[in-house]
Amino acid sequence: MKSEKIWYELDAFAKTYSSIISEGRTTCFRLSALFAENIDLEILQNVVISLEKKYPFYNSELKKGIFWNYLQQKNTPLQVVPEIAYPCTEIKKKNPLRILYYKKKISIEIAHFLTDGGGAAAFFRDLIEK
Repeated sequence: MKSEKIWYELDAFAKTYSSIISEGRTTCFRLSALFAENIDLEILQNVVISLEKKYPFYNSELKKGIFWNYLQQKNTPLQVVPEIAYPCTEIKKKNPLRILYYKKKISIEIAHFLTDGGGAAAFFRDLIEK
C-alpha cells in the first residue's frame, strides 16, 4: 500500500517568504538558550522525537506546485546536529528547521515560511523545558 503524502497549504505571509528565499537570502530566524551543563545529545534526541508527534507540521519541506508553493511532510525524522556553521546559513527549502547544540547551548533556526515567532517560541519552549 502506498503511503499518503501529507501536505499543508501556505498562508499569505508564508507565500511571500517562500517566493523570495534564495541561496543568499534565507528569511530565517534563530532562538537559543544556554544551560548550566553541557547538552546530553541522547536526551535531546529523545525530546525531539516526542515533539515530532506534537508538531508534525515542523517536519516539512517546501515544494513548488503548479500555481503555488506548499509544504509536504518529510519521511525522515527531525535531525539534531552539532553547531559548526555560521548562524542561519544552512536553512534550505528541504530543511526549514534546524535543531542545533554546542556545549551548553541549544538553538533552533527556522524559516519564516514554516512559522512565525510565536509558533517557533512555543516549539522552542517545549524543547528546552523537557
